[in-house]
Amino acid sequence: DASDNLTMEWTRATRAIVRPGSTINPLVEPEEAYEVDVLDGATIVRTIQTSTTSAYYTAAQQTADGLTPGDPVDVVVYQIGDLVARGRGAEATL
Repeated sequence: DASDNLTMEWTRATRAIVRPGSTINPLVEPEEAYEVDVLDGATIVRTIQTSTTSAYYTAAQQTADGLTPGDPVDVVVYQIGDLVARGRGAEATL
């Protein structure tokens, strides 16, 4: 936004076995949960936990983590669950 706060949103992938091309995306975990690792190079500077497919990273948090608000931010989003625990992360530069 205009204050360099960052709102991240993503689409959840299912961990269920579904037919190719299916539009069904069931949640097979008892609860929906995610962790977003914010990186400075290869170093994790913050992990944001959320129960929705979005996370908010304020300009003040970016500054506290040694990042410059408004600069690109590297993140890795993990779905958390009982079946696969942290799972494989999805990387992005925002």
